Amino acid sequence: MPRIMKVADKKNKGLGQFVLVVLPPISNVIKAVWKTAKESKIIDFESFKQRAKATPTSAA
Repeated sequence: MPRIMKVADKKNKGLGQFVLVVLPPISNVIKAVWKTAKESKIIDFESFKQRAKATPTSAA
């Protein structure tokens, strides 16, 4: 899910380079977790729903 971007100077030299990790919006992460839990054969989805701190509809 996270994307990594490498930012360098104009001459593309090692000095002054940054590596940025770009995270997706939290709402996308919550939706992906719920989708995975719902489709999983290992996770008890009813128990997951009771214990979940956030729902896909409440994530903004």
